Amino acid sequence: MAKDEYLDISRKIVANMTLQSWRSIPHVSVLLEANVSALIQLLREYNATHDTAISLNSAILKAIAEGLCINPKLNGRIKYNAWLVSGKFTPSEHVDVSMPIQYGDGKMITVTLPQIETLSMLQIQETVSKTRDRIEHTDMPRVLYKTGLQDTFEGLRKGRILTAAGRLIGAKFGRGRVCIPPSDKGSFPDALQTSDIRQGSITVSNMGSVYRNWKGHVVLLEIVPPQVCAIGIGALQEKPVIGENRQISVSTVLPVTICFDHRALNFSDVAPFMEFLTDTLQDREKLTAWIE
Repeated sequence: MAKDEYLDISRKIVANMTLQSWRSIPHVSVLLEANVSALIQLLREYNATHDTAISLNSAILKAIAEGLCINPKLNGRIKYNAWLVSGKFTPSEHVDVSMPIQYGDGKMITVTLPQIETLSMLQIQETVSKTRDRIEHTDMPRVLYKTGLQDTFEGLRKGRILTAAGRLIGAKFGRGRVCIPPSDKGSFPDALQTSDIRQGSITVSNMGSVYRNWKGHVVLLEIVPPQVCAIGIGALQEKPVIGENRQISVSTVLPVTICFDHRALNFSDVAPFMEFLTDTLQDREKLTAWIE
């Protein structure tokens, strides 16, 4: 017989952030089907002759980062006061991507990949691979607990006394209190720190890597406040595509979902970014220049 299972520290953090997201942010989702046939062929050719293989995820992250440099309105933070009906958007100086990564027994952790606009596809691949290795050597419950405490005390500093008090009581008392199991991973010198899982400037979630036979789209994706945009990537699909001469051919298509905060952005702000991805992911010359 199934038993009640209280939320662990990982699920508590996800529950808190997603609830905050849906309560405060008016989400808008737009769907894009990007033709990535040229990119797939380029990666196959490169990976066949090099020791370090570049994944589609790393290549897409590079394209997204370049697009955000040209369209900075999607990459930043909003501060909004509903009572005063006032707010401001602050663009981020760098593209710091918050990216969920699966680890252990299927759990997810969102890590920050800083300044990826300065990296090549190969460097992004190496960064992601190193991050995965660091995760496996990290006492994740303890790091998440420290991060949650820092966020709680930051809330206290900003005057959110009741919210902070509720978090502290919930973490320390009752059946749902946070219990950190003993671990021997704390001695790893390069383990993740709280700074590695603090919020970035935009979230990119590759859900297609979890279910590669998926034939649909990401429909909705939480925008993590105070970010103003989140990007969801689906699984590769083979679809008929109409070419320039109205000829139909089968191409490899990547579903991309862009969710944006309607307080900060209109579709007219997002459309140039979509156009950039559509064109760039078919531009072999430009993609080749980004590899190394």
